[in-house]
Amino acid sequence: VCGVNGTHATECLRTLAGGEYFGNTDTQRMGVGTTLLLECEVAGCGVGTGDVHGAQGDGEVSITAIEMAASVKMKLTLVKPGGAGYATPTPAMYGTTSIKRMSPGEFISFMGFPFKSSGTLPSQYVWAKDRIDTLVTSKIIPESMSLAGANALLKALTFLMEVGGYTYGEAMILAPVTVDLRVAQLVDKPAVGMEAVIDLTVFKGAKYAAFKQAAAWH
Repeated sequence: VCGVNGTHATECLRTLAGGEYFGNTDTQRMGVGTTLLLECEVAGCGVGTGDVHGAQGDGEVSITAIEMAASVKMKLTLVKPGGAGYATPTPAMYGTTSIKRMSPGEFISFMGFPFKSSGTLPSQYVWAKDRIDTLVTSKIIPESMSLAGANALLKALTFLMEVGGYTYGEAMILAPVTVDLRVAQLVDKPAVGMEAVIDLTVFKGAKYAAFKQAAAWH
């Protein structure tokens, strides 16, 4: 546990800009009762929390939200191979409310960041290759909401296919009517954050039960 009074206070890094490790993501859907699924990035799976907001809309679009002091209580569960939620793309959040009540009554949300594989370039940036060769070898396109959004949507499509049993084509048809693409934050540069939020209340019966088990991990 990180922090001044944590068990490993000297071994933790200060809050970093958002990434696959979550970090300073500034999403208003991370609130009371939210379940967060992360992959362990280091031995021991260190965890810490901070930068608590009392109010924030989608995006934290200008430097800061309503910052506040807080006493935070967390329950940590280690999900082992084969367990519910182990194969769910991360970072992912399951919850029923958000700071500003713009979300569905129940949802699973996937974070996207403008990271990419070294040596590749998204089609919309091909025109810039000869001018900005550094983008090809980089693993991030700074401040790219489109790439972050595409990465978030890909995680949502993967969830629909692997948990719901839909084909890629079916998932692509479902996405426009069940997925909200939202801005998590624009201030933690260079890694702006986008979320693909699936409205779980659209699904019924066994399909809903399967989605909730994979999303809520209980």
